[in-house]
Amino acid sequence: MSRFHLAANGNGATKKMVEEPTNFITRVIERFNMEEWLRYIGITTAEAVSIFYYFAAAFFVGFVFKKYFKFVIGCAFVVGVLAVFLESHNALVINWPILKELVGVDPSAADFNNVWVGLSSWISDNLYLFLGGTVGFILGYKLG
Repeated sequence: MSRFHLAANGNGATKKMVEEPTNFITRVIERFNMEEWLRYIGITTAEAVSIFYYFAAAFFVGFVFKKYFKFVIGCAFVVGVLAVFLESHNALVINWPILKELVGVDPSAADFNNVWVGLSSWISDNLYLFLGGTVGFILGYKLG
């Protein structure tokens, strides 16, 4: 798949087709048919875009996770220790039932088996999104 253009000699009397140089990337792009490849693996273009979004978001999360994980965990630890210290000295009052309701943690309704079944069913329904996100997170973490 080369490109041709008309070239004229000095006086412009004769014209001939001259092959325009192409680089490796241009040849690969011309030969690579994205729609045919997506049809071969059985996904649509919209699904491929969704997979890319999951990959990009997970890459960002993995990158940030590696860069700032120690800082975030350190801040959470300091805030937790400070809250326990202030609560033990009655300088801070935490209403635990309201906090659990606000966060959505209900110990009587929480069943690990239900969470696991829900997670595994989502993964099986959205396998390509899960794999795109997982690969993105791993690459972001490794490059972070």
